[in-house]
Amino acid sequence: MRTAWTLCLALAFLTVPSVLAADEAPTTPSVTKPSEAWRTINMEGRKIPYAKRADHVKAEALAYLKQFGATGSMALGQEALSLGFIQRGAQQWSQAAATFRSVWANAENLETLRDQGAMQEAGLLGTKDLRDALGSAGCMKAIESLSAYSADLGTGARLTMRSNIESNIANVLAAMEHKQRAHDLRIAVVTRDPMMASRLYRSLVAGLLGKTHALDGYDGVRSEVRPLLDLLAAQQAKAIEMTEAKQKQAMANLLENSPDSVDENGKLKAKPANKRSMLERVAYNAGRQLASAKSYLTRIEKAGAPFAMLGKPAPDWTLEHAFGELKGLGDLKGKVVVLDFWATWCPWCIKSFPAIRDLLRDYEKQGLVVVGVTASAGTVYEARYDLDDDLLDKVVPGKRATPAARLARGTQKPNGETLFSAEDYPAKELEVIKTFISNHKMNWPVVMIDKTEPAPKYALAGWPHAVVIDREGRVRYFKSGALLRDRVDAVKKFRALLEDLLAEKAK
Repeated sequence: MRTAWTLCLALAFLTVPSVLAADEAPTTPSVTKPSEAWRTINMEGRKIPYAKRADHVKAEALAYLKQFGATGSMALGQEALSLGFIQRGAQQWSQAAATFRSVWANAENLETLRDQGAMQEAGLLGTKDLRDALGSAGCMKAIESLSAYSADLGTGARLTMRSNIESNIANVLAAMEHKQRAHDLRIAVVTRDPMMASRLYRSLVAGLLGKTHALDGYDGVRSEVRPLLDLLAAQQAKAIEMTEAKQKQAMANLLENSPDSVDENGKLKAKPANKRSMLERVAYNAGRQLASAKSYLTRIEKAGAPFAMLGKPAPDWTLEHAFGELKGLGDLKGKVVVLDFWATWCPWCIKSFPAIRDLLRDYEKQGLVVVGVTASAGTVYEARYDLDDDLLDKVVPGKRATPAARLARGTQKPNGETLFSAEDYPAKELEVIKTFISNHKMNWPVVMIDKTEPAPKYALAGWPHAVVIDREGRVRYFKSGALLRDRVDAVKKFRALLEDLLAEKAK
């Protein structure tokens, strides 16, 4: 009876017409239901290029809220949740958080709505503007309330929601520098829910880095990382079993109800996405989830490789070509060396160059050497000036092509003529890299090494990647990802590491 009365109230509100001033033309269609408005805004937003999407959604959401506010009423249930999405799109962070809270705090709402409201509020707390508006005490109060709510969630779908809520809470705690509590919460989530191992393994492993720069400290971190990786691998193996069971059930349903959708090998027949039936989509998605789960297990198992390098002599490379006089690591004995793994096709590698120039400017005289390490690839770019802050305003505008001239093995002209054959490509690639080094003013030694070596020898999981070697030739640190000037904290930590190593004396 109460539910029916609530529904009547919601429907009554949803039929209240918007009232606009006589001289105020509506900027969006006259839609009263927040759910309808959000569906329209969201769908239209997906047609906008990603870089412009947030501004478009904000403008449309603000226009709707201006109209919605004239009703003077508050939406209920699903409409309140949709209103929160609109307020979030309008970047009205405090209002959106309050609306999401009203959804999960209302005991009369359906469990699924309440859980969704709690997850959305927890995610919204990750926005710095909202945390600034609430203040530290307000944020912690919200976190404690959400934590108490999530603790009561049970199994199945609600357990999944609990994991999502607490994962978002952990991100907020980490952003507020409560890193140990964030780490412990992530461990608890993964231990309870194997399906979260793949989502949280990066933040868990990365969270242990940066505790100390000293070699002894890293040995301690390594002793912590190994059990953590073992836990993640075990939970991800369970996640694979769970995902495999879902995939088998989906294929069984398909065989029973639509056998023509399966080939003679028991595999789902290839078909355009818009031509698949509901059962085919379920089976297809289950197969993708299983493949992804297996891929994450491989990543987790490989995540320990860099830690195995720490404290050990840095492996030398098999030189393919030297762009300078440096031939091998033996030439740098007694120096602190940063191996910067880069490629011409890698935008984030290029974005790291300004920070590298800063390091050499400040520490080269103290014994720091940066070595750019690249490897042969199927594609190279002559220059991408617009990615390099130091060069952005210092080149002829006409030469700032994005992307720049691309040289690929087997590239063909429109008339079908091959530009570079497989035989011609290696020499052309060296020419392009040499030009690239000059264009980007890479005034540090660069080497091209055997393309099979970066991953197994230096635990390279992606480009860019840095390996730091002390004066004794031992690996002391590794960093995956770009080193960017505007990431002030990351640069500060990296500089502290180098200063520690530069202060050590070679034995």
